[in-house]
Amino acid sequence: MVKICNMQSQYEMQQKVMEFMKGEFKNYIAQFNYEIPKLQDLGFKTIQTPEGNEDVLKVKFELGINEVLDFAEYTVGNLANYERLDVFVKEFAGFMPAEVQPTDAELTTAVTEAKTQLNQFKAMLSGMNEESLEAMIGKDVDFKITTEYGISKEKYIASEDTVINIGIKDPTTGENGSAVIKATSLVWNVNGDVKLPEVKDAVNVTEYENDINKVRTLPDDTPLKKLLLQEFNASFTIGEPYAILGSDFKELDAAPYIKDGSTMVPVAVIGEWLDSETKWDGNTNQVTLKVKDTEIKLTLGSKEAYVNGNKVIMHTAAESVNGRTFVPVAFIAKELGAKSEYNSETQEVKIYFE
Repeated sequence: MVKICNMQSQYEMQQKVMEFMKGEFKNYIAQFNYEIPKLQDLGFKTIQTPEGNEDVLKVKFELGINEVLDFAEYTVGNLANYERLDVFVKEFAGFMPAEVQPTDAELTTAVTEAKTQLNQFKAMLSGMNEESLEAMIGKDVDFKITTEYGISKEKYIASEDTVINIGIKDPTTGENGSAVIKATSLVWNVNGDVKLPEVKDAVNVTEYENDINKVRTLPDDTPLKKLLLQEFNASFTIGEPYAILGSDFKELDAAPYIKDGSTMVPVAVIGEWLDSETKWDGNTNQVTLKVKDTEIKLTLGSKEAYVNGNKVIMHTAAESVNGRTFVPVAFIAKELGAKSEYNSETQEVKIYFE
């Protein structure tokens, strides 16, 4: 298990959130009095938890567009008229870093403006239903949320199973789309003892986030390793001027293409993706990429490459197209210890580290 250097500040934030949940947030929820329509009592059923079976009271309800709009109207109005909203906001602002926390006067002004906006939003929602919503967006919408809760004997929600069905149709063109979202959650051992994981090593995460070789030295069971490896993943789509680099969307000035079975991408993108040094020598038509301890030299029009001085034969040579230098991305990835996958249906190439 690896501990990030700012763990102390994260722990302090968690403590603040817990106090908020115990205090003002609990007061707010206590006066929240929305009645769920069409609530069904399914009786007691048994659920499985990591600590064994538990009998819970199962309840089920379904919400369509009108019910969701009604709930939204109530929630917005309830918050706008909450008599302790100023206290609620002040405690919530306490989670912000000290250097950017607003003053009491700024909070008072913000609360007043928020109440006005919330009431205006409530007024808009009060006149809206499924028919008017469809008219506003110009689409026919089918929407339904089905949720089943399991309530424990201690009166907390021990389980939840939710299915959201969404369908949208354009009445003019007839085009339609649909989606089904399923979510399941389980809660157990409430108020029980929690054993914290043992911290064996401590690292500064900033020293690892730009160095794939350092990330690989982390133990395989370290969650941080998996998280950082994902930031070194990349995705390119043939013929599309964009890429997904880690968690970032990157627009490209030249789209990837396929030549002789190899996916060719602009070398500048590789440099940005892996935080590498990229050099171009116009006299030799040679481009050099240096990613930490790995140096790769490619010559335009030649299938010979040099990796840390050792000659390697590529399947496809680097080339220049419209002033942009393109290189076979799978070759680069392989020499850096990454893997690549190509999906012929989506025309997508994925590069990932394990």
